[in-house]
Amino acid sequence: MLKKVFLLLLSIAFVSCTNVPKATDESVTATEEITQTPLTEEIPPASPEDHLPDRGARKEITIKKATIGPFNCEYQGIVYTNEIEDTTFYVFMTFDNFKYQHISDIGIRSFSVEDRKSKELLEFADNIDSAKTTRGQNVTWKYMIRTYDFTKDITIEDKDGRYNYLTLNQATKMSAWIRSLGVTK
Repeated sequence: MLKKVFLLLLSIAFVSCTNVPKATDESVTATEEITQTPLTEEIPPASPEDHLPDRGARKEITIKKATIGPFNCEYQGIVYTNEIEDTTFYVFMTFDNFKYQHISDIGIRSFSVEDRKSKELLEFADNIDSAKTTRGQNVTWKYMIRTYDFTKDITIEDKDGRYNYLTLNQATKMSAWIRSLGVTK
């Protein structure tokens, strides 16, 4: 009986192999199957940025620049050539992280200036002035200004824990530079 089942399966396999249609294309073999599927993938809707007007090329204009101790300070305008009236102004203060002097780890503190006004920037200058006269002070708000009893240096730290120091003389220069920008509260 086992022999009859084996012969039956063998004959079914033989018949199914001989009923394979002949390929008309030489590149298609008997084991390959040509299928054509309709394109059902939808094209995603346009994003809101696709409908924005062309702002033109971005240009960065340096208005005022200074290096004060380890800090590179820059007052900068970002202008788009097709929208001159849409200029954005920033004050950037970048510094090398004092903790890692053998690798590049840049800390940054930036302030936005709108219509020649920046409450944050002037509060930063006020906090630096306060730190020059008060020892053991910590001011925390998007940055930290810290003074210690055992040194006259002022530590400025960004929100990611990168820090560097200003001497009292450098702190005076930084505060004066910020106030010289003509920014009001």
